[in-house]
Amino acid sequence: MSEAAAAGIQLAQENAARAKVAGHADRVWKDECMFCFCTPRSTGGLYVNLSTFQGFCQQHLSLDHQRTGGVLYLHQQSSKVSE
Repeated sequence: MSEAAAAGIQLAQENAARAKVAGHADRVWKDECMFCFCTPRSTGGLYVNLSTFQGFCQQHLSLDHQRTGGVLYLHQQSSKVSE
């Protein structure tokens, strides 16, 4: 395992307690960035903060990190497949 992968795993383990499981009453903003109209189909995809459940594109990810201190994100990326 590379040093970068090991550091990433350690960071995830240290912050796992901050991640939440979405309940039936929680809203998960996974369709568009909170600041623009980027979607999982946009270049770079969409990152969902696992403690606030808000979605951000690559351009606005650092703003969310500064605001919340979040380090655990679900990266969604999709593309249209031609037939």
